Amino acid sequence: MACLSLPYAILPSLQQTHSDLQGEDGGDTILIHRSIFSVLDKKCYEWKNMFKNIAGAWCVGSSHGCLVLLDNKATPFILKLSSLVCIHFPPFPPAFLHPLSETNFVNYLRKLFVIKAVLNRSPSPNDSNYILAIIYGCHCKLAFCSKSSTWVEISDAKRCYYDIVLNNNYLHALAQDGSIEVWDLCEEVPRKILYVKPTMEKNEQEEKEFPRDLFSTQLYMMLSGGEMGKHYMKETFYLKKIHNP
Repeated sequence: MACLSLPYAILPSLQQTHSDLQGEDGGDTILIHRSIFSVLDKKCYEWKNMFKNIAGAWCVGSSHGCLVLLDNKATPFILKLSSLVCIHFPPFPPAFLHPLSETNFVNYLRKLFVIKAVLNRSPSPNDSNYILAIIYGCHCKLAFCSKSSTWVEISDAKRCYYDIVLNNNYLHALAQDGSIEVWDLCEEVPRKILYVKPTMEKNEQEEKEFPRDLFSTQLYMMLSGGEMGKHYMKETFYLKKIHNP
């Protein structure tokens, strides 16, 4: 499978059988098959026994040809689909998990903790300059980590965030109110270098078709192109509103 900059989608396998999912006592998961959908070539690739050597893994993102996963102790790592190489990151610090103990966090919140995870580029084992950024926790905070570093919460990011895009070392974050912030992660202390509050007109027809008591709304962001310089930044953003029943 080619390594793509576009994300992959993980789908249930068409070849999965009930017997694959049952152990001798009928309760333990043995084989987990998945289909990997490539957006670029519009094909599904079957992957049998996907988590053979990483039992209990939980996928929290897909970025630059990699899957971002948590192991059974909630420690993040990435799996390169082109080579099946695993690259591990430091565990989340206790401050991220507060007020839960590590045991309670793993048992009850591991699969809900990371809302989104993105990389700034396709990593390699000998490269320590790539970055993994996440939206995490019930308050949708921002944090990031490089392979050779520790996890850093962006403490000045005070909003609840819907989406993130990591372009080079610039983290673009879409907040709940539709505003966009850009953070420079190269600084010793992450620095906000851009804040944009778009004008969003109320659509009465949309309100009628998707009433708030029946639908939830989710905003997504796409960075279509940009130009970075030492003293300026010029970029184009697209926002997409999705209504979920």
